[in-house]
Amino acid sequence: MAKKQSQPQKTTTNQDLKLPVLLELVFTLSKLTVVLVGVIVMVLTFANGNPYWMALLRGGVTVLGLGLIVWFASWIVSKGVIESARSMLKEAEDIENASSGISMDTNA
Repeated sequence: MAKKQSQPQKTTTNQDLKLPVLLELVFTLSKLTVVLVGVIVMVLTFANGNPYWMALLRGGVTVLGLGLIVWFASWIVSKGVIESARSMLKEAEDIENASSGISMDTNA
């Protein structure tokens, strides 16, 4: 009786995937900026003698407003990186097809 050898399955998890450095930098800086500015607004509002609910309200509005602006900037950067990678892959594929000398016309 022969033993069946099971081959290890390759599983790809999200933890194995790494984003490009530019995207990591943009995402990290955007999160830090939004949180820090929101906290600073809350502290300054409370320090000026306003009630805590006013500080929370102003901080929340600041986080939402700045968060939308930063989200839009991150979206534009992400879209640019994806388009750049897509064009690089297409160019590499075109070069590979041209160098192999295989075309649809010669196969027909």
